[in-house]
Amino acid sequence: PAFLGNGPVRTGICYVLRNYSAEKHAFMWSDLKENAKKYFLRSTVFFLIDIAFVFVVCLDINFYFELARSGAFIGLISIYLAIFIFLIYIVFNSYFNMLTVTFDMNVWETVKKAFALTMGKLFQNFACLIVCLAFAYFILWVMMSWPIMMFLLLLLGYSYIMLLLDMNSFSVVKKYMAKEEEEKYEEE
Repeated sequence: PAFLGNGPVRTGICYVLRNYSAEKHAFMWSDLKENAKKYFLRSTVFFLIDIAFVFVVCLDINFYFELARSGAFIGLISIYLAIFIFLIYIVFNSYFNMLTVTFDMNVWETVKKAFALTMGKLFQNFACLIVCLAFAYFILWVMMSWPIMMFLLLLLGYSYIMLLLDMNSFSVVKKYMAKEEEEKYEEE
């Protein structure tokens, strides 16, 4: 759940983590709640898109897996392509939330810029994603070893993965966004 959106809650958390990444002060609960309300409609619609996208990708991977099992080479290539698209979408999701809480843009402009930033720093984004996936795997491994700590580890894993994704996306957004938009953020 930390990789894909959670609707308004994810947007509120992204605002708080963006401020931490920028070494600015943030009130954890009040800023989270305020930004979840502020971006409620946009983040809810995007969350519904996330659900539909994950559903379609899972169906695609299942279909292509069956195709590959029947001996079709195109099925194997299609599985890897679907997984690659899914990983790009995960990174895109973190940029979409970061741009939503950082700049005042319409949805289409936010989508275009998020996709451009995702593709522009593909190696850095995938390196961050690999670190996050490794950490998620480690958390799951520890939870299986010590089930008594399950709640704490789930909370830690969820928030730490979001922090890593948001720090990565904030550094790219800060570096590559236009100067006038960066000045708007500094005034905030």
